[in-house]
Amino acid sequence: MLAWFGVTPHFVDRLRVLKYGSGLSSYEHNPKGGGESLKPLLDFAKAHIPLSRWHRTSAFLKATAGLRSVPFEAAHAILAECRNVLSHYPFQFEASHAQIISGKDEGIFGWVTANYLEGGFRTGHPTVGVIEMGGGRQCVYVCMCVYVCLCS
Repeated sequence: MLAWFGVTPHFVDRLRVLKYGSGLSSYEHNPKGGGESLKPLLDFAKAHIPLSRWHRTSAFLKATAGLRSVPFEAAHAILAECRNVLSHYPFQFEASHAQIISGKDEGIFGWVTANYLEGGFRTGHPTVGVIEMGGGRQCVYVCMCVYVCLCS
């Protein structure tokens, strides 16, 4: 059972998770293997997304610190293979959907995910900060939100 800060998210009964294999950085000397490593994950997604929604489901690959640590040419060869595999699946995918993101963007995505799970984007719910202690860095992400009401 998934719990986040002691709270069970409202959608936990619909959440499906698969952790498979190694990160893309482990394919530095085998870029094709990096692309192939996505297939079990994409097949898992197909098995849990209704067929009628495949064509409306966007696929994104946001590579993080591991792939940033790989030499440029190898990292981009891995991305090219991943793009090739993703393009053969029935989901909405464009080449620009697969990219290596900055550490700052990685933190922002983590913060958004944590707050989505915590319910922090619902009216009246506070947002949470995130302390990330993975990979080769330690970071704290918080957002000071200003609510603006635009009235007509």
